Amino acid sequence: MESKKTLEYEKYPTTVQDRADTYQLRSIIVSHPILTATAASSVLTFLLLLLYVKEMDAASSLHITGIYTFLLPIAAIDFKHKIIPNWRLPVFVAIALLYGSHRVSVGVSEISDILLDMAAGMLLGGGVFMLATLMTRGGVGMGDVKLFAVLGLALGFFQTFLLIMYTLLCATAFGLVMIMCGKASVKTRIAVAPFVLLSTVLIAFIG
Repeated sequence: MESKKTLEYEKYPTTVQDRADTYQLRSIIVSHPILTATAASSVLTFLLLLLYVKEMDAASSLHITGIYTFLLPIAAIDFKHKIIPNWRLPVFVAIALLYGSHRVSVGVSEISDILLDMAAGMLLGGGVFMLATLMTRGGVGMGDVKLFAVLGLALGFFQTFLLIMYTLLCATAFGLVMIMCGKASVKTRIAVAPFVLLSTVLIAFIG
């Protein structure tokens, strides 16, 4: 069952929620410097591991690190409030356009191929979770639909497929453990974004 605090939070319009999220994030940064430093260190560590352990090229490393970086606060907000802040999602569109432009400029791919891959990823990510929303009658929120749509745009078709697969596997495993421990029921709403963050790490290092 969802907490009273979460239910009260969801009464407000999305724009108000987004402003509250922004305020809370700024408060965390100011009030919890160690937590902020840990998050920043994780981003730097993630990038260095991609560059020197995974030996990924610089552009691809920055691309996936950018996605990881902006998923961090989204995962924290979703974990606490069970909501995806809308105003943070356009950054993934910007990441998709920047990375796609780079690939075209260095001659890695044709612009038509990149646009097709981005569109296919967006349709796959958004489509699967829109179907889930309809099937569960709102059990999966529209925030999750929009998050996977923009991530699909940024990742392309194949990596979006992996993202969905890893996210569902991780979320299902977590849900089963919580049910077995008596901490949740089949009707308990689970925050998806933290598992999206974990799945992004899995995609980066194991594909």
